[in-house]
Amino acid sequence: MHETSPASPSPDRFRRVAVAIRRDQRPRLGRVLVRLVPSLVLLTATVVLANCTSDDSERAVEAAPADAPAFAIAELGAASGSQASGSIIFTAVDDGLLLSVEAKGLGEGGSHGFHIHEVGDCTAPDATSAGGHFDPDGTKLGDLENLVTGPDGSSFVDVRAPGLTLWGSTDVTGRSVVIHDADDPDIRIACGVIEAIGR
Repeated sequence: MHETSPASPSPDRFRRVAVAIRRDQRPRLGRVLVRLVPSLVLLTATVVLANCTSDDSERAVEAAPADAPAFAIAELGAASGSQASGSIIFTAVDDGLLLSVEAKGLGEGGSHGFHIHEVGDCTAPDATSAGGHFDPDGTKLGDLENLVTGPDGSSFVDVRAPGLTLWGSTDVTGRSVVIHDADDPDIRIACGVIEAIGR
């Protein structure tokens, strides 16, 4: 019989990091990260306990090297004339990554394609500079679950990305994360380069 899992840390702890970076408060980032570390440790412990009864056949990710970053961040910029903005924090967990999404301006009440793309370049107005989907060894690991927006066009959600990492052949750092239009998946409305923190 397993002990009760500890309560997960509040998403607000992660959102404050994104807000600090978006406001160009980078000199304060070190102090913010110090406050965030206990939450990251608790989050990892929570995920491990929650999965202790999972099927042994599930594919585990490669063990992280000693110098691997614990998390990364992407600041979302608008593309294709949208009003999109926001941040995504990537946290390393036992079976992959946990993405804490804070996105706004995506459009009223829709389901948006959400992917990791090969190239860490969001400079093109339509974000085509990000290249195609990240697809290591044909695994389609870069295809994430859709983001569903509310009436105000925002999405605040945690998304699991099994198999992806911040190191090795499935490393997402230096790549980009892209959100697509709900009505036309060929249109990219938000893009952000994924940057490792602490590497």
